[in-house]
Amino acid sequence: WFEATCEFYDKTPSLGPSVQIDAMDKKELHEEFQLDAENAGTWAHDVASYDTFMDMWGKYFPHVTIREYKTVDSKDPTRTALRMMMRLSRNLTPFRRQNIMRMRAIYATTIRKERTYYWHDRAMATSFPNMMLTLISNGAGQSAYIWPRLPNLDSGAGIQFKLVGTLVHGCCLVLHLVPPWVKDDSNLAIHCIHDTLTLVQQQRLKLGHTR
Repeated sequence: WFEATCEFYDKTPSLGPSVQIDAMDKKELHEEFQLDAENAGTWAHDVASYDTFMDMWGKYFPHVTIREYKTVDSKDPTRTALRMMMRLSRNLTPFRRQNIMRMRAIYATTIRKERTYYWHDRAMATSFPNMMLTLISNGAGQSAYIWPRLPNLDSGAGIQFKLVGTLVHGCCLVLHLVPPWVKDDSNLAIHCIHDTLTLVQQQRLKLGHTR
């Protein structure tokens, strides 16, 4: 079950054989394993406990990790909805269980296929920088990054900032430190991308690439 599950997650070619599981709690993953095992016909008392599950994980799959940083929207809502459907009493019939499991498998396959496009384009931009440019941008919540405490301020929690990172494949990583009063909307995204492209142009000239 664990081997098959890992096939649906994001492999990281830049980190060797490492596999990163979408941000979720380890106990939640064990609950998903329990649900699949019981739906496959395993008696509940024969399903591996959480401790046994974690021992197996550490011994046989040390290269599999859960993403370290989690944001508010990090969990996959579609996957969560499909998992919740399996727990509803009206879906306990064999026919409905099989249909939901089939939908979960199809969804996992589409996610996997979607990621292959990202890997392909990223590799193309790195190999042919004069022909193609790709980037990925994401921002961290205010609770993840807090400015160090400054003197003469009443607040003891420190000043919170948003951190927006834009990775330009094969070129550079641009970080924006955004004040907390700036809204996380399309204007911020466009501003960060505009600044990034300006810096990318300078960096590519340093690397000997064309504009």
